Amino acid sequence: MRKAYDRLEWSFIEGMLLKLGFSRNWVQLVMTCITSVSYSLLVNGCIKGAISPSRGIRQGDPISPSIFILCSQALTAIIKKAEMEGNLKGVKEVNSLKDCLDLYCSATGQAINFHKSSLMFSPNTHERIKRWFARILKVKHGDGPSKYLGLPTHFGVTKKEVFDDIKEMTLSKLQGWKGKLLSHVGKEVLLKASSSYGKLCRFSLQASFVLS
Repeated sequence: MRKAYDRLEWSFIEGMLLKLGFSRNWVQLVMTCITSVSYSLLVNGCIKGAISPSRGIRQGDPISPSIFILCSQALTAIIKKAEMEGNLKGVKEVNSLKDCLDLYCSATGQAINFHKSSLMFSPNTHERIKRWFARILKVKHGDGPSKYLGLPTHFGVTKKEVFDDIKEMTLSKLQGWKGKLLSHVGKEVLLKASSSYGKLCRFSLQASFVLS
């Protein structure tokens, strides 16, 4: 997705959280956190003006990954609905898959980054099928990046190696720190960062399986 955090519509976030069954009072508190943001420009060391956005969630905010993951469940729901209705059986239904993606993008404000997307096929796929998919989805086919958002784009049945990376990343961070010198707040930030990354990994894997 192109600028995924920046394009997420506030109205969709609120509607999705309510649809998932969260308390209206809690949703209002979350939306207050999201919509109260404002930005200022620093020009020659002086703060100039103010910008009030109308959509998007903040990069680096601890709540942003969770909000994005919850909203992304809409894509899974759309695809599952199309599958239950029998619209995603076989390669002939590629148009239905495109409709699912278009509906998700229209509702959320998201947009597919075609320059960073690619289609991958099994070795026995006919070249004509590859060209057909690429033309309809407007995505090139071929070898894409080996990793995306820190996760491998190719993985087998076992996903243990994928999650081993999370452990290694956390341990590498801790090696340069003195754990006993971390304040309570520092430890909490570390745990939340690891938890958010783990949730993002799990959702990415789930979405990959659904799309495949």
